[in-house]
Amino acid sequence: MADVPTNLPIYAQGDYVSLINMPPYNANGTPVGSTPNFTFRYFDSWKGIRAINTFLANVDNINNGTEEEINGLIGQAYFLRAFFYHLLTKRHGGLIYLKENLQLDSSLDHERESYQSNLADMLEDLDQATNFLPVAWESEDVGRPTKGAAMALKSRLTLFAASPLVNESNDQQAWIDAATAASDLINYANDNGLYTLIDASAANTIDVDHNGDDLFLMETEELEPYRSIFIGPGIQKTIPSEVIFSEVNQKFFVFGAIVSPTPRHTLTAGWDHLRGNGSPMSIGALANFVDKFETKMV
Repeated sequence: MADVPTNLPIYAQGDYVSLINMPPYNANGTPVGSTPNFTFRYFDSWKGIRAINTFLANVDNINNGTEEEINGLIGQAYFLRAFFYHLLTKRHGGLIYLKENLQLDSSLDHERESYQSNLADMLEDLDQATNFLPVAWESEDVGRPTKGAAMALKSRLTLFAASPLVNESNDQQAWIDAATAASDLINYANDNGLYTLIDASAANTIDVDHNGDDLFLMETEELEPYRSIFIGPGIQKTIPSEVIFSEVNQKFFVFGAIVSPTPRHTLTAGWDHLRGNGSPMSIGALANFVDKFETKMV
């Protein structure tokens, strides 16, 4: 794809997605920089939406790419527009869903749309993305959204829409829609041999110290599959088989099919587990999730 415009899909990779998913605070509670990241999420998401709309308005002008290449770009555009609006609407509620960019002389007098209206547009974009995106990318393009990623985001959106935060009347159809979206993804994964679950049941057989020292010991054979769910097996971490959509770092391209030291899972808000890293940034689990986490009584 020598001359085909690729600046748009870069938004799906690298520091950009990492930035808009990072929390406003480090793991130790200190602020991340002088500008909270929720501010970056807001204006950078709008910048992304403008880039996407500009691309979609001009995609027919591409004359040096194959149909497959152009379809891949279109699919990424629809995925990213839904992704950016998800980042915005889950924090700010219903907004104006721009499918065409505002011009300098455009009227700015627009009525704010409802969340449900935005949800319908996001789901429509994701259905379009699913139609255009490939099942998988070649190694040099790993990290770009796939059909599975679009279906996974649709599952997340419908579940969010069914939750009490949005679904105050507890409309059962919203839960049915969420279950259907999740089922569609599961069936798609099973039919295509994708996203296989890791058997980590052997982790229940090990003895665990309570002073934390065991976390710094060499990986035991029983614990390795459990850690692989999050950071992949081995010293140089490969992408775990359960991952649907991950942000790869630049070292992926240095080491080939190896992600070093770890992939950060974009749709789970940037898990960044680095041994010895004194200031990892990630979104921590809520207390009710910790209470529900399986434990072994000793």
